[in-house]
Amino acid sequence: MAVSRVPETLHITANGQELKQVEEFKYLGVVYDSTAINETAVNDRISTYSMNVGLLYPLLKDRHVPRAVKVLIYKTVLRPILTYGCEAWSLTAATKSKIQAAEMRVLRLIRGVTRRDRLRSENIRAQLQVKSILHFIEETQLRWYGHVRRMSTSRTAQRWLEWIPDTTRPRGRPRKRWMDNVKEAIEVRGSTMREIEHSALFLDRKRWRNFVTDRL
Repeated sequence: MAVSRVPETLHITANGQELKQVEEFKYLGVVYDSTAINETAVNDRISTYSMNVGLLYPLLKDRHVPRAVKVLIYKTVLRPILTYGCEAWSLTAATKSKIQAAEMRVLRLIRGVTRRDRLRSENIRAQLQVKSILHFIEETQLRWYGHVRRMSTSRTAQRWLEWIPDTTRPRGRPRKRWMDNVKEAIEVRGSTMREIEHSALFLDRKRWRNFVTDRL
């Protein structure tokens, strides 16, 4: 697979046979495509999540099942399916909207309301005592960022984090980067990337954990 903004044809031979070129493939449950846009992976997770919601629909709809049990099913079964691999997602406004829509479809079902009831999503989450899916992803990405920054410089993840391309960006608006999401999450918590790097807060696991969960 060639990862490029412009379609590219490759001819790679191994043991006398030419390898088949593909536009996307799945590795360890995560979909990668030749455009390197995370929306493909997000759409795949939402599709898998929706399929499992359909399987659990009779249980989530049943009024005889306690609401606490339904919330537990969401937190331990459905939410992990939806957010699998989210540590590496670069979320745009469009993908955030899709993820929130998938989240609220289940939470409204658990709460027993529809969009016609005009209840705010924040109120439904508060009643069910469920953290916003976007806040959950924020914390997951910050935990991963701290984990990578504690790695030695010889580790692959650390090298990729510090890697700077030696080519120029194409014309037009730049794509949303993973580090942009991390910077936004840090700023929401009352700090800046420069302050975090200067203080090396991520080296102290306990302080970093408290920082990650202390969203303003």
